[in-house]
Amino acid sequence: MKVLLYVDGLYFYESSKRQWWYPYGWCNWRKTIENYCPGSEVQVKYFTSERAGKDPEAVGRQRLHLKAMEEVAGAKIIKGETRRRIVKCQRCGGAMRCPECGSDEKFTEKMTDVKIALHILEDAIDDAFDRAYLVSGDLDLLPALEAALRRNDRAQIIVLFPPDGIIVDEFKELEKKYEKRVRCAPLDTRLMQRFPDDLPKRWRMELPEHWRADAGPRPGIVRESRAGQIPTNRRPKGKGLRKFASELLNCSIRRCRKRFRLFATYRSVIGDSGTAGRYTLQSWEAAESLKGRGGPRAIRKVVVWDLALRVVAPQAG
Repeated sequence: MKVLLYVDGLYFYESSKRQWWYPYGWCNWRKTIENYCPGSEVQVKYFTSERAGKDPEAVGRQRLHLKAMEEVAGAKIIKGETRRRIVKCQRCGGAMRCPECGSDEKFTEKMTDVKIALHILEDAIDDAFDRAYLVSGDLDLLPALEAALRRNDRAQIIVLFPPDGIIVDEFKELEKKYEKRVRCAPLDTRLMQRFPDDLPKRWRMELPEHWRADAGPRPGIVRESRAGQIPTNRRPKGKGLRKFASELLNCSIRRCRKRFRLFATYRSVIGDSGTAGRYTLQSWEAAESLKGRGGPRAIRKVVVWDLALRVVAPQAG
């Protein structure tokens, strides 16, 4: 069986930052997909953009990862572009600066998703694969997947979301439409295979400490804070939380999933230990249990009550 893997590297990286499975970013994607379909001929296309900015350590880490992907995993590296943007206020157009470092710029990737879409479609037309694996959850790729399935009526496509990822409704609908040819599922960490931790020594390089197998979530998200508390340099004020709670309660059903994921990030910031962490964890579990019954409105109410009673009220007092 001919198998082609398409990895949206930036999507996977951004999804992993606050997660327990962050060390799986040091992943040998060819070996991983061989675990999914043993005995198959696997080719890998890895899509990313070059790291930009003034952090030489970050640039070096990306070079190490791409070197391992190219020389060990045999991946074809396909790069988009990185563009510098000035962050501006949506209301007045003035530059917005970071209160900590004074920077008013950000770097955005361009053309990565377009290149993934074109490669999937071209490979389907050329009959380059019997089964394709896509590691991404980007909705922008959905039209390309549908076009590939239409142009090649024998091809199968497996969409692999990041571990613990939420499969959005649009991908579920694609799965129903092409019932026997499309499957969507989160990555199984039991099948994911990392590069060896001592691999960089081959090139006289060092593996970053937070990439090691037992490193856990990426450090620096919670800095110099007591357990169960929001770091002082990130502590939201009561007024801001009230506004967030109000927006959450009044947002449309379509936007509810985005807000719900945002709350998951909020929970990861304050931690699962300490009083605030325990209350937030209880609220999260209660919201999860309401998914099949009360629907999005009930989920939003649980989150809003948690913010109002457990966080906003103590700070306001």
